[in-house]
Amino acid sequence: MRARGVPPCTIAVSVCVALLSASGCRPADPPRPAGRPKAEAVTTRRELPAWSSVPLLCENWRSVLAVNPVSGIMRDVVPTDYSGQSWFTDPAWAPDHRRLAFSERPHGLFSWTKSVGIWMAQKDALRGLSLLTSGSDRCPSWSPDGAQVAFARQFPEIYRGEVPVTSNIWVADVTTHHTRALTAGDFHDQCPDWSPDGTLIAFESDRSGRLRIWLMDSDGHALRPLPNQGVGRSHYPRWNPRTGELLYVHEPDPGDTWAELVVCAPDGSRCRVLPTGPLPCERADWSPDGTRVAYLRASNARHLRFQVWVALADGSQAHQVYPRRPGAGSLEGHQLTWR
Repeated sequence: MRARGVPPCTIAVSVCVALLSASGCRPADPPRPAGRPKAEAVTTRRELPAWSSVPLLCENWRSVLAVNPVSGIMRDVVPTDYSGQSWFTDPAWAPDHRRLAFSERPHGLFSWTKSVGIWMAQKDALRGLSLLTSGSDRCPSWSPDGAQVAFARQFPEIYRGEVPVTSNIWVADVTTHHTRALTAGDFHDQCPDWSPDGTLIAFESDRSGRLRIWLMDSDGHALRPLPNQGVGRSHYPRWNPRTGELLYVHEPDPGDTWAELVVCAPDGSRCRVLPTGPLPCERADWSPDGTRVAYLRASNARHLRFQVWVALADGSQAHQVYPRRPGAGSLEGHQLTWR
């Protein structure tokens, strides 16, 4: 028997709604009034891994090492080629931190001027090793989506003394291995690095007459120098994945061995020098979450061996990560990456 005064259609609709709710379904949304635009889905930014969860990649005498940023414990990621034929360098994490890229160079005098190419591998035991490029290529840098790798292609047949004077920025597709040039000309373009949103690439170049930090769109257009770099030389740019600021090494006096770390916005504003101590720095990089900075600091004024230091993003609370004990050794290499 139905309730008095309740139409049959109302009872039928109520029963349908109850059954749909019990089954985990819900009725379709009612049609929107004409002229009312549908709200766009809100996309959230990719969550960045904690700074302590990703090891630093460092070069040490023809091999690539992973250094724990907390304990300072290190292990081989790309072992030394004990045959003495190759030199492994320029390590770079993929955005998923499950793959890495590195370059291989023939061992020997001035071997750094040439390269066998850039390899890709899984981070454990070099599983899935594949040759991405086969030119005289260095300095791989992954795009934020992991689909492309930017790199510097050197032209070793063009020398000034023992140093190649021409290198340009290229990009390779990770799936097809197709490569194309982003810059051209008789310049020394090196060390590309993608911005967090993938729209810009920062790199070092002498196209203005001295080594400076340059920016360009990721398709190779709109080349321009980073403003307010001061006098001296600037190199090794690295984007902060959280704030979008640029970190680079600056040598105020090219005739001196002193080098400092500078952070600034892409428009050249808010520039500041990080406090790094009494000895010069060589390379630096941000942590994967952008809250820390790691850098190689020379263990002596000769700039031949280096220690790994980690500090907050403003340079404070700096501490030596490797070696853990003063005087316990140091790295023979000039490469460090963390992202």
